Amino acid sequence: MGFPAANQLPLSYNEPLPTIHGRFESVVSAGPERIAVTDESLSFDYKTLNRISNALAKNLTDIYGAENIAIFHENTVWQVVSILGILKAGKTYVPLDTTFPPDRNRAIMQEAGTRLILTETGLTAKHQHFLNGFEVVCSDQFIDKHDVDAPEVAVCPGDRAILLFTSGSTGKPKGVIQTHENMVHFIGRLTSFCDIKPDFRFAHYLSTGFSAHALPLLAALLNGGHLMLFNVKKDGITAFTDWFTAQKINAALVLPSFLRHWLDVIEKGTTFPDLKLLLFGGETLYRGDVDKARKVFAPHNRMINILASTEAYLSRAFIINHDTPLVGNIVPVGYPVEGVDLVLRDEEGNDCAPGETGEIYLRSKYVSPGYWNNPVQTNADVVRDIWDNNLKTLRTYDKGVMRADGCVVHLGRKDHMVKIRGFRIDLAEIESVLLTEPEVKEAVCAVKKNYLGVEHLIAWIVPATGHMPDLSFLKAKAAKVLPDYMVPSRIMQISELPKNASGKTDRTLIPEPEWNTADVAGRKELPIDDTEKKLLMLFEKSLQISPVGVTDNFLELGADSLRLFVAFNSIEKEFGRRIPVDVLLQHPTIRQIAGLILKPMTDEH
Repeated sequence: MGFPAANQLPLSYNEPLPTIHGRFESVVSAGPERIAVTDESLSFDYKTLNRISNALAKNLTDIYGAENIAIFHENTVWQVVSILGILKAGKTYVPLDTTFPPDRNRAIMQEAGTRLILTETGLTAKHQHFLNGFEVVCSDQFIDKHDVDAPEVAVCPGDRAILLFTSGSTGKPKGVIQTHENMVHFIGRLTSFCDIKPDFRFAHYLSTGFSAHALPLLAALLNGGHLMLFNVKKDGITAFTDWFTAQKINAALVLPSFLRHWLDVIEKGTTFPDLKLLLFGGETLYRGDVDKARKVFAPHNRMINILASTEAYLSRAFIINHDTPLVGNIVPVGYPVEGVDLVLRDEEGNDCAPGETGEIYLRSKYVSPGYWNNPVQTNADVVRDIWDNNLKTLRTYDKGVMRADGCVVHLGRKDHMVKIRGFRIDLAEIESVLLTEPEVKEAVCAVKKNYLGVEHLIAWIVPATGHMPDLSFLKAKAAKVLPDYMVPSRIMQISELPKNASGKTDRTLIPEPEWNTADVAGRKELPIDDTEKKLLMLFEKSLQISPVGVTDNFLELGADSLRLFVAFNSIEKEFGRRIPVDVLLQHPTIRQIAGLILKPMTDEH
């Protein structure tokens, strides 16, 4: 298998595989003047990106001894400089997320055993409270460093490259290790299966706290492509569509939950003439999603649904053309990709026949070597393959079924792991946070669908004897230590949790929430003018929550950020005003937003 190369550049992809930065440097040598990365204010060609990351790497090797180095960036060119600089220095990068609560990022730092953070000057004042107490290096200070070669550090393809923390059942983040050769092979099989071209302009709007951030970043930079950076949490979905078409994006990874909200705000008649590849992954893709997407995207906008995980990345793929027949409601994750074999096993460990549901196991040389400082889970889930000593077998805890033609349909998780907005969540971690409160005797979480079919993360708590927990306080407390996608939409009080015959909580018998009632106590403040009335109707429809008061904080109503983006987009359509997302988030009630709308536009900021 070989990488396509820019203008047929003679770059090969054969074992022994190169390191990530070794492959990148080969791309630099072949096309130094090609544009590598662009954000809203800066653009670097490959030569400049290589020069600055070399200077950063030299600094890291000369001064700092840390093996694991955290990165703390929004989607800017400095995120890319930091990643390359760390890898060139022979270190491992540990992604943090600027939207995570500080305590969550501190927990990741503690688990990774590092005190060193790479960030950028523009974030130091904004996040001073978190950054204080750590060693901080701003990558943008190396922009004017010239004639600096990469440090001579011996890095092997099997060395650790990324330490990415996901939700863990102990209440602490769980670190998944990935190596250079695993990531390079991942990009190789992605490039081959998806026919990625070296002139592709790849959209990158995912936060670094999400494991899939590596897909657009490496798919572009290891192929000689152009990485286009966008901050969707700051600028919103409407601006994303405008940016997507204006920047002539050729390829993007889109989570199904994001796709649904995106399709809702794309104006009728909008076309994407430059789009060639749309990847779906991270969550279940449904037939209805594809039906809607086919009405927006043209036949030349090729769509592919993939099966991927933090431990193995791309392991299956299903090409969706406009005439691809879809059987059933769930879109398959499809057929084999090079270097990864998938088997389904029953409860006794026997291989499943076609049509039988089983647990998915992956056999490959290129799966994660295991979990950081967790030999017990590593030995349980990542084992040497019994048939081929060169391979590892990864237990995924995912369920699936294989059709007679070898096509696989993913059927969700077997354990208490769930997917929310593409993020893998261990429900036990949320439960453990709720149980730290003395007022809570028992807690259980589950994902429930409301009457519109929208998934919500719900928690039920049994109060300790003699206590009446403040549910709003519990939710606010959880938001201080958990990322927003792990904070329950609602916390419900229940007298006792349903149990099965063995005395364990039976999640199938947990009562449904009252979907038509907002999770905020007290009398609802009514609108006093037409602007507030219009905003009230708009928010209840977009957030799919009713009733909503005009003084309710919509950040506490149980709506995730994607639904808020839809509401913000509706404000622009209804009132003809584009108010920056960050400004709207600073004014989180209908009454406050009405005040913004009624102000002259010059006062908007």
